[in-house]
Amino acid sequence: MKPRQIIGDMEIIGEPSPDFLRALAVISLGLDRELARDFRSYKTHCVLRALTVRDFLRGVGIQARVEPVSVMMRAEDGDGRILHNLTIGRPGDRDLPGAWNGHLVVVAGHWLIDPTLAPVKRPAWAHLRGMLAKPLGGEHGDLARLVIYRDNYLFGALWRRNPKNTRWRKGPDARPERRAGAVSRLVLCHRITPERFAYTVAEKAGEAFRIGV
Repeated sequence: MKPRQIIGDMEIIGEPSPDFLRALAVISLGLDRELARDFRSYKTHCVLRALTVRDFLRGVGIQARVEPVSVMMRAEDGDGRILHNLTIGRPGDRDLPGAWNGHLVVVAGHWLIDPTLAPVKRPAWAHLRGMLAKPLGGEHGDLARLVIYRDNYLFGALWRRNPKNTRWRKGPDARPERRAGAVSRLVLCHRITPERFAYTVAEKAGEAFRIGV
């Protein structure tokens, strides 16, 4: 089983390098804060969030790109009964008025970063955080997958590449000026974050965290 840790509202599965972990910490603790300075609505805007994360990573020397995907999630109980399931960005589905039928994520090296999971939170998978970072890996065009087994419970999530779904480029959230301020502030935050640190995350008592150098 791969190690898991939680920083802020991000779950990190695997073992990122210290430099990458430092960048993930800035994203998990700073992305919402900085977007909130410029926008009233930002938690459900996957294009804005993914592009902000991509530009921030590039700004601190980490190669990154965005990819449009379809996301499928499903939860079952121990008897195989479906508790809930959903799909975002199903190929062939039409866009709703004012909304893009798709989902945008970030790929950095062999890592997936999905900074926009808040809109898909459901009681059937209340454990899901608002952001996720995990290694890539999948089959048949899958970018990444996540499977969680617990007592009488199964949860699966799949991020499948959908490269032809590029209509997000035409939306207002794709304009660089919309994210420029947040990107600059996140890069500044990264510069003043200690290069060596360890996070201790307490999931109880208010999600407290301590930074030790």
